[in-house]
Amino acid sequence: DVIIQAGESTTLTSSLATSTNLSDYTLLWSPATGLSEVNTPVTVATPNQSTNYVLKVTDNATQCADEKTVKVFVSGKIVNTFTPNEDGINDFWDLSDITTSFPNASVKLFNRWGNEIFNTNDYASNPFKGIIDDKEVKSSTYYYVIEIRKDWPTLTGYLTVIK
Repeated sequence: DVIIQAGESTTLTSSLATSTNLSDYTLLWSPATGLSEVNTPVTVATPNQSTNYVLKVTDNATQCADEKTVKVFVSGKIVNTFTPNEDGINDFWDLSDITTSFPNASVKLFNRWGNEIFNTNDYASNPFKGIIDDKEVKSSTYYYVIEIRKDWPTLTGYLTVIK
């Protein structure tokens, strides 16, 4: 399984990609939507939504077939700026595209010195509003680490707080 942000691509590769006898097999990726190729051991997936891609490999001599599934989860774009000024617009860091599907995702924020300033596994109930220990954070850039599932790649990037 793999996770990408909306608009990104990922390469899906079968172990047959290193085989020298590809003509011995028939390959079919499905669904074809969002794929660059459907009859090759390597394809690029750019799905608009989370998709289970299935690779069916058939041995041409015996007609024996096997299938493997790869789930490509498409997360929404991670907003990288917010303005916690209590005007009702962008007053908290909106991660609803992720937390709706993965309410137990681990969300951590670090300051420029690498000190953890925010940590939660229940972001929907405890969103980052620019306040730590009852004090407003300064306008600055922070580093985020979001772990959706332990067996998926971690999402990392920068968050800018503007006051």
